[in-house]
Amino acid sequence: MPHVMNFFTDQERREHEQAAGSPAAGQPPQPGAARRGGGRRVKPVVWVAGLLLAGVALFAVLLLAKSRSKGSQGVPAAGPVSVPLSQPAAPAEPTPEPEPTPGPTPEGPAVSADDWFAILVDMEHPLPEGYDPETDLVDPVGYYFDSRASAELLDMLQAASDAGMRLKIDSGFRSRARQTQLHEQEVAYWRGEGLAPEEAYATAVRYEEPAGYSEHNAGLAVDLVAMADQRQAAFAGTPEYQWLTEHAAEYGFILRYPEGKQEVTGMEPKPWHWRYVGAELARFLNGQGLTLNEYHSLYLA
Repeated sequence: MPHVMNFFTDQERREHEQAAGSPAAGQPPQPGAARRGGGRRVKPVVWVAGLLLAGVALFAVLLLAKSRSKGSQGVPAAGPVSVPLSQPAAPAEPTPEPEPTPGPTPEGPAVSADDWFAILVDMEHPLPEGYDPETDLVDPVGYYFDSRASAELLDMLQAASDAGMRLKIDSGFRSRARQTQLHEQEVAYWRGEGLAPEEAYATAVRYEEPAGYSEHNAGLAVDLVAMADQRQAAFAGTPEYQWLTEHAAEYGFILRYPEGKQEVTGMEPKPWHWRYVGAELARFLNGQGLTLNEYHSLYLA
């Protein structure tokens, strides 16, 4: 094999081989073509592309920021929301209670205003002139009662005694003279309390009526007290009074002047004053909570 002459050193030969793709021999090298530390050369087009991409990204960021700025114009900055304090609710107007519809008046017993036992006697309804009932003695002390009802009174007193109640008659039928005397005593009492004559009279008739205006003059009223305590004012607190409120109607008697009915009867309450009206009417009045005055207004007017 012929001997090959090497006119270049190994270093020079490698450089010639690497420069095979470079400009032709004899042309001056282009700027930027010098070797840098033996690394790869970066082409200028790569740099240009990178700069373009960075510019596009920056433009996009600026555009987005501007868009947000426009969208937020006129919108107040977010801050704590002021929530109005709740006002206390105004009290509701009370719904007016409807007026109760009065029910039908229950049918009363077959009683007329002319029946002797149903007669109404008060300051507006005096007894007829000369009214003088026939009476029977109902107590050894000398008390009398209308003879048409005396048996019922005695039966009631006996039933009370059988039940352990000790009742005592304190007044029965009164003559007109006796009634006048009691009425004048009542007027004198209120005059002594300092009332003027007219006022004393108006007050007295609420406790003791003049002659002819009292049920005692009709012989149909009886005053009862307890034997153990004969004060009229103490009678409402006795067992005898309680027994009468439960059983008197069975014998035809009613409490004539009850508490709470002063404006109806025109009289102050008298727990000792009992009036005969017959068993049928007495049960009806008790069951309906009516006084004799109210019964006359509703059924006999």
